[in-house]
Amino acid sequence: ALMLVPLGLATAGGQKPSVEGFGDLISRVEREIVPGSRGVYLAPTQDDCVQWQKIIRQFRSHQYDSCTALLSKYNYTLIQTKDRSSGETFEVIQEQSPIRRGWGTFIYNSGHKKRLIVQVNHPVDDPGILRIGSDLFRKSGAEWLMISGTSRFAGGRGGADAGRMKRSIFEQFHEMISDLTHI
Repeated sequence: ALMLVPLGLATAGGQKPSVEGFGDLISRVEREIVPGSRGVYLAPTQDDCVQWQKIIRQFRSHQYDSCTALLSKYNYTLIQTKDRSSGETFEVIQEQSPIRRGWGTFIYNSGHKKRLIVQVNHPVDDPGILRIGSDLFRKSGAEWLMISGTSRFAGGRGGADAGRMKRSIFEQFHEMISDLTHI
């Protein structure tokens, strides 16, 4: 079982953490993504991309209060999950329901054993791929799991394909956390 604890100011209010297993988290993420051309995707503006660069920098430098404040402007949250059986800690940046942007879910393993980034570009379009990607993330001790937040067909004709878009929050994350030492 995993324990979810909001990071930043939310914990100061004495809120009790909600409990959700990692598999339940992944199932919920998959359920909330609308399949096909009915999927939700709002293309980010240049300013959105600049703000997300700040968010990623703040997250990586452990400025969780500032990161959480910026995320809230986009209907995103930052939570921490602790796997009680393995002791692994995962930090999750996710859009709150209902999904309005479809920019993705980003999971960081603070106890990673490998500088590996697992990317799931088509979580609802390729059957079983989200389960495979999440299992690979956990079992390999990877550093990051990136899950696209929409169908590649959202808005029609593959215009929301995270693997092909040049300007997306998914791409911003990829560029900012990748370097020559990552696989």
